[in-house]
Amino acid sequence: FLYRTAVRQAKHSQHKKSRAWDTVHQVNTALNVHTAIYRRCRKAMIALGASSVLLQRYQELKEKHLQSKTIEIDPSVTGTRGENLLWFWTMNADLQAGNWMSEFLRVKFHRAKANIDRCTEEVALLKMEMRWTANFFQHHSDKWRRFAAEAE
Repeated sequence: FLYRTAVRQAKHSQHKKSRAWDTVHQVNTALNVHTAIYRRCRKAMIALGASSVLLQRYQELKEKHLQSKTIEIDPSVTGTRGENLLWFWTMNADLQAGNWMSEFLRVKFHRAKANIDRCTEEVALLKMEMRWTANFFQHHSDKWRRFAAEAE
């Protein structure tokens, strides 16, 4: 996200580009520090005999979890309909009402609702089309039977 909004935007100025890269490196350093703290805390929880419920809530943080995706930055981007947020983005969803998390969940809900509506409509249309097709064939069957009866 920082690369797209800061580094890429500063392509004509070496000074701005250097500052943008400094910001990227600062964020990366902070991420590494917080990741190490989280992992140490989780390891301590295990050593202290934390319950499985607590360990399920505070899952192991893997490297693949630390790679950001467009969906976390902008949930309205085309092509992210089937994407889901990682477990840690929704840990405190109830505490984060009114911010970007609630916006993400709102967009996700409306996409799911639209998908259900589309599927429901498709099922209704398919049932009608099948009935129309059967009626069409029945009509032509009756018509050819009449022709056969008249020809005899």
